[in-house]
Amino acid sequence: MGAQAQIKVVMEYTQTQSHRGELYQYSERYLGPCDVITEEGTTYQLQHIYDANDQSVKAVKPKAADKEAFTQMPTPLSEEAILASSQAKKAEVVAKQIYRIREARINILSGEVDQLPQDGRSMELVLNELNRQERLLLRLFVGYTEVTQHTKTLFLSPSETQHEVLLRFSQFAGPVDKDNLSGEPVYLTVKNQTEQVLVSEATKKTEAVYQQQIKQTNYRLTYLNQSVYETSVMH
Repeated sequence: MGAQAQIKVVMEYTQTQSHRGELYQYSERYLGPCDVITEEGTTYQLQHIYDANDQSVKAVKPKAADKEAFTQMPTPLSEEAILASSQAKKAEVVAKQIYRIREARINILSGEVDQLPQDGRSMELVLNELNRQERLLLRLFVGYTEVTQHTKTLFLSPSETQHEVLLRFSQFAGPVDKDNLSGEPVYLTVKNQTEQVLVSEATKKTEAVYQQQIKQTNYRLTYLNQSVYETSVMH
């Protein structure tokens, strides 16, 4: 079938890159049981498929990314941590930095400091800076993730088989070719329907009744046994 019969749809998916902290082996010793990234890796997740021409459809946003990871903000290490003679010593010093930051935050919130910020806005700025430093230091132990949004354009058209693998989606590679068995299949099902309907047309002198043939093509995409996109086209 010609290009005019094709349906243009957009596949949205997220890419999540996991980064291990250099001090991850010491996380439990100094932070206790917590969620720690122990392996570097990249995974993909299918989010949404929608009609490219449907302006009413809003793209699904990925979960909030660690913005500090994208800007490569320097970790606020103390001189002692930078000059540490071993990773074990560095972990100890960084953990003490984290505890001092937490203690400073508690003291500010409880008013147990010699000089409190002058107003609410100043206090907010101070607390935000303490939180930022803590997050950056914690990354050395627990790691961090970067989440980015990707799109892929698909073109749907009737096929002789009526039911076929359009492409595959892999948790570890994203969209891949339909012959790449590393991914789960995204099936395209096309169903053509023809319906005869009675149409009446009144004129000044008479009313005519005749049959009109209506053709409709239904498209459906399924992934992991779930429908992820459906549309119908009259022609």
